[in-house]
Amino acid sequence: MMDTLRLCAAGLAVTLLLVLLRQWNPAFELPMKLSAAILFVGLLASLARPLVSYVKEMMGATAAAPYVEVLLRALGVAVLTETVGGICRECKEGAVASYLEIAGRLEILILCLPLMEEILECVKGLLAL
Repeated sequence: MMDTLRLCAAGLAVTLLLVLLRQWNPAFELPMKLSAAILFVGLLASLARPLVSYVKEMMGATAAAPYVEVLLRALGVAVLTETVGGICRECKEGAVASYLEIAGRLEILILCLPLMEEILECVKGLLAL
């Protein structure tokens, strides 16, 4: 809860600072936005670390461990590409953001290929019965 409150307070402070900078000197707005985005990604990564460790620990001894690892990697790719895509959109580079998000989706599909292969093998085995 305290981490969320700190994160919200930092978000409000950055927003207020950006509004003031926009009026004072717009040239500082973009570097400030990028710095804030990097700061928040770092904070979110530190917040997510215990959750990822817990999930890995809980699934470490089960047969689902490889699937959970792929799921966590796919989640990381999705969050990263969405965040960076948002930054690109803030910089008025919508095309770059779209290409980046497409690349992220393709990366997730590539990560899932071994799982799809296993599913197809299971289906083949069931059909052979």
